[in-house]
Amino acid sequence: MSHARLGPSNHRWITCPGSIREESAYPDVPGNAAIDGTGSHLLLEMCLKNKMPASHYKDKVIGEGHKDREKGWLVKQDRIDRVSQCISYVDRRKKELEFQYPGEVEIELESKSSPGVAYGRDDWWGTVDITLAVMHKRECLFVEVIDYKDGRGFVGVHKNPQLTAYLGGKVWWWTLFKGDNVRMTIVQPKTSPVVRYEDITPVNLKKDLDRLAEAAKKTDALDAPLVPGNCKWCKHWNNCPERKKEAIGELDMDEVFKLLTTNTSEMKDEQLSKLLNAETSILDNQAS
Repeated sequence: MSHARLGPSNHRWITCPGSIREESAYPDVPGNAAIDGTGSHLLLEMCLKNKMPASHYKDKVIGEGHKDREKGWLVKQDRIDRVSQCISYVDRRKKELEFQYPGEVEIELESKSSPGVAYGRDDWWGTVDITLAVMHKRECLFVEVIDYKDGRGFVGVHKNPQLTAYLGGKVWWWTLFKGDNVRMTIVQPKTSPVVRYEDITPVNLKKDLDRLAEAAKKTDALDAPLVPGNCKWCKHWNNCPERKKEAIGELDMDEVFKLLTTNTSEMKDEQLSKLLNAETSILDNQAS
């Protein structure tokens, strides 16, 4: 499945509308961490779809022929342990919802969610890892979207724009939604707590979605501005003039001098990062 222009997993366009225009000129090449995470997502999908424990695939190769890794992924115990935590959560939630609501709990895997439809957009959609929906007499009583994260970087759930978009697209799909609240959940085994969730009313969800829709509109302008701040992983990072201006403006030259006269082996990671940013910003400014 191809990527949407305004993919929910890309948070940059929300605060930097011009990033969509600039990043479109660069190739979409996944990094090693993303490729490894794809293997875990694939294992998770296979386990839930085939109703098999992750241990069933131990020392087996999955995903052969995948566009990101032709040889596939060899399933080892550490990946099994991570994916099993998400499977356990899904099983537990299904039982809780069956006890709490009448009707049937449906589980959707790797399903499309299109929040843009409600705003006349066909470029704002994404793929949800897991969706739980309680259906009763053709009415939807509850929806929960679950996003599995395989990395170490802690991802917060409160007003998470990715999950807001996913959940919004799912809720408005069911025109007969009758629930009082919905839930967005992150399962991230390499962090603590592993499971984080937020319950929200459909009314408040719609307000949050409206704000994202306004941000989406700003990306349509040919001269959509570049706004530094949320630059991590941006493909345009090295070439962004606004980012360079901000970096130069924020340099504390006294601090830079201290860093330059300090043995790098004695520096903390934060200090090394500042020194590298200072060097990059100054060199970039000289070259431009």
